[in-house]
Amino acid sequence: MIPAINDIFFYFATLFAINVIFVSEQSIITIDLSNKTGQFEYINLKTPLNSIDFAVSGLKNIDDANKFDDYFSQLTLTSTKIYKSRNGLNATLKFSFKNKNNLLDLLYFYTSPNGNLEYRILECEKIISSNGKLSKQDEFYHVQWDNETRRIELKLKHRKLKDQDFDQMVSLLNYWKE
Repeated sequence: MIPAINDIFFYFATLFAINVIFVSEQSIITIDLSNKTGQFEYINLKTPLNSIDFAVSGLKNIDDANKFDDYFSQLTLTSTKIYKSRNGLNATLKFSFKNKNNLLDLLYFYTSPNGNLEYRILECEKIISSNGKLSKQDEFYHVQWDNETRRIELKLKHRKLKDQDFDQMVSLLNYWKE
């Protein structure tokens, strides 16, 4: 199962420049625009069957990390937590940022012509919940927040597409040692 807000959510390891594919069944982003903090949460981390050892090693590197890759230098990593739950192996990354516009550009949010903040739901995504308003424009679904919004909450689940080549994915739950 692959959530795909963008590269940050599609490839968990992208934030740390680790060359391992991690995907998750659900992705949750929370951004506090007033306090300039945020959180990425990944539910049920998975990896290709033939990459388990490499993925566990990559997870260890992420768990020990104290910063994101230089490409994401506008984000400051404040904590990481990789933990087991009944849903699988999950990860939570907390961060801070200096510039709201840089952060939103990095996460593929944009300002609509009416001044609202928007995120376009990708074909492989299904929105579970949000504090924004769901709308449909030009055959695409968007989540909108007015320009006074101080907190963004967005929870997405993977929607399987016919041409996806991720059938051999396995949960990392039984391979992670806390």
